[in-house]
Amino acid sequence: MRDFSKDAYFMQLALDEAKQAARLGEVPIGAIIVYKDQVIANTHNLCETTQNPTAHAELLAIEQACRYLDDWRLEETTLYVTLEPCPMCAGAILQARIPRVVYGAKDDKAGCVHSLYELLNDERFNHQCRVTQGVLAPQCKQILQHFFAEVRAQNKRRKRMQTIIQAPMAGVSTPAFVIAAHEAGILGSFGAGYLTAEQTKLAIDEIKKVTSRFVVNVFVPENIAFTTAQMEEAYRAIRPFERQLNLHEQPLPEVQQHFHSQLEVILEAGISHVSFTFGIPPAIWIERFKKRGVTLIGTATTVEEAIVNERAGMDMIVVQGIEAGGHRGTFLTGEQLPLKQLLKNVGRAVNIPLIAAGGIATKAHIDYYLAKGASAVQIGTALLATDESGASLIHKQTLLANTQDTTVLTRAFSGKTARGITNTFIQEMACAPIAPYPAQHFLTARLRSESAKQHNAQFVSMWSGVNGHLAQAGSLKSVIETL
Repeated sequence: MRDFSKDAYFMQLALDEAKQAARLGEVPIGAIIVYKDQVIANTHNLCETTQNPTAHAELLAIEQACRYLDDWRLEETTLYVTLEPCPMCAGAILQARIPRVVYGAKDDKAGCVHSLYELLNDERFNHQCRVTQGVLAPQCKQILQHFFAEVRAQNKRRKRMQTIIQAPMAGVSTPAFVIAAHEAGILGSFGAGYLTAEQTKLAIDEIKKVTSRFVVNVFVPENIAFTTAQMEEAYRAIRPFERQLNLHEQPLPEVQQHFHSQLEVILEAGISHVSFTFGIPPAIWIERFKKRGVTLIGTATTVEEAIVNERAGMDMIVVQGIEAGGHRGTFLTGEQLPLKQLLKNVGRAVNIPLIAAGGIATKAHIDYYLAKGASAVQIGTALLATDESGASLIHKQTLLANTQDTTVLTRAFSGKTARGITNTFIQEMACAPIAPYPAQHFLTARLRSESAKQHNAQFVSMWSGVNGHLAQAGSLKSVIETL
């Protein structure tokens, strides 16, 4: 008669091995070999760890036992394994002349002891095994079910992460921020707007120490003329606010744009994605990037802009609703719509993948826009208060202190309409002369910087989408995990 208590004892040892496999991320199967009531081999699956498809628990146990006995014939032994052996392991059991096998759970998909074949009892072979099945079967089955449920959940989570893009917020998306996004499992984006080619290269090189799969966003120059007289008039309106921060008057700043030199740097960097805001790049640049296999992403705030992006050769389009924080990518006249309606309209007009952007801050937002046809979503303000964000401390604190939408549309800081948290500068500049974009941006640069340094919320741009009050503190990864 079989000693069931002894079989259960040894199967529990095999289960302990299976638990070790699970901790390693291996399929939790454990095996031990017993010789004259002594364990001479104990191991578990190591296929993932060793990247070896033959590193099954049974084969590793057989190898250990052969070394212990210094014999390839494992006569007078019993193999205990938590799952019915597969054809490879069943063959090895026969070759090793193991006289008895005890297993726990059946394997309906690959088991070759009872489920698919009965290899160990096939009289055509010159050796057969006595088999005992079902010892601690519920426990052996449960650990496998739990493991594969976790794997499915992780795969679902990983697939979801691939649909989230961290928005390329110029001045905020530092290399550390982009790297944190990558490490959180989403696609990071570096906002290179306003930077020189050298500054762009330094940032890209820093990010590339960790990954080459990220987006670099650039601003397409707009042909908007402005005069020195316009800048002087605008600076006179800014000057009273500078005095409140004890800033001395300065000469008019130089207005510089480095679009083409930036693109040369980006092209040579070999990154995976490039996105464009405020327009379409020249066709020659589109052609050069496509020859390198770079994914090109345009930005549209109207149906007309989306159509132009598709015709120009963009691979994807960020569809940016009126809810978006900061500067939206508008470059043509047209009706400005909430994201819900804009995504629907654009989806009917173009045939390339769409990325939904604007006010997306929760899991429910993400689920909604993915269900409505977006291939991905782009999240900006919701990540602004994270540890890795390059936003100023006063910006982060103001976001976290808000319990409702306090944003307005303003041209005060840059000359281009942008959505941000209202403050004294925005309110008092409502009727003041403002230089065209990007001249106003350079005129207010010192004011914004000093206001942030002095922890003064009244003269700094604090861009935010309409759901900025939902921004969360903590690491970027911890915030992404809530989505």
